[in-house]
Amino acid sequence: MKSLVFEVPAVTSFVDSFSSLTSGCIAYFHEKAEIEKDYGNRLLTLSKAPLRGASVCVQRLLPKDNMSTTLKNFIEKYTKQTTQLAECHINASKFIEENIIKTTKAAALQLEQRMSLINKEMNQRVRQYSDMVATIVRIKENKESATKELTKIRKQRPTKGKKAYHKFECKEGTLTDSIKKSNCDLKNCVALANKIRLNVYGKDMEDALEKSESVAKEWNCLIVGMFELGNDLDIELLKNSSKYCLKVQEGVKEISWDKDLEEFILKWKNVHVVNEIVLKTEDVNETPTVVTAPNMLNGSDSATSSSQDNQSS
Repeated sequence: MKSLVFEVPAVTSFVDSFSSLTSGCIAYFHEKAEIEKDYGNRLLTLSKAPLRGASVCVQRLLPKDNMSTTLKNFIEKYTKQTTQLAECHINASKFIEENIIKTTKAAALQLEQRMSLINKEMNQRVRQYSDMVATIVRIKENKESATKELTKIRKQRPTKGKKAYHKFECKEGTLTDSIKKSNCDLKNCVALANKIRLNVYGKDMEDALEKSESVAKEWNCLIVGMFELGNDLDIELLKNSSKYCLKVQEGVKEISWDKDLEEFILKWKNVHVVNEIVLKTEDVNETPTVVTAPNMLNGSDSATSSSQDNQSS
């Protein structure tokens, strides 16, 4: 029998979408951090030459000239601002690595683990149901085998010899008891399987979907938070780069996953349509109806049978 599991493609793709999106965002910010770091280091190199040396030369050539002093102060101020801007970009790189990338990785790992736990719990419950269904199938097979055997030995009922007849009676009793036990086990297992089914595909499923939706919302906030931090960081960098903020960046709006969740739930329900198990009358029939040979152990029975045959003829 094909086992039913909670990890259907809809769920797997749903979680993988968040994981892939998070990985892509992390890769983006990692590249951004590298660029900020490289840009900052280049600015540091730029701040050390050649204007700093030029300011010394200007002051040395025209030490008492107001213009040279002004130029020297301007150069020093400009190189200082360049250094500060370089440090700003280097710090931005560190901020991205520590507060965006590492934090996101840790949070995403926790969300993946929570989703994995939800899947694991549901898989255990569904496997429990599947095992019970398999048990029902096995009981039916055992009963069918015992019924066939009982039918066979009744057709071959011994007509002579008390020892052979006693052996037949023992075998018949054993098979009859086995069939009765199978019927009892069958009723109990079906009742239990249907109870598990109601839980797994009812309350348990609703709880799992609520937990999954909660994880999705938190993951959504995590991704949005990455870009909000990056957005704020860019604005600060622009403020340090110019007297006026060159552009106003709009905040990242929350991403809506309602349609995705609805589609995911519908797919899951379509895949997992599990009907209630219903026992038919023949499933719990205890004794097969067969035509048996007359008992030849008792002579009077044989004689009576012959007399009746003669009368009828």
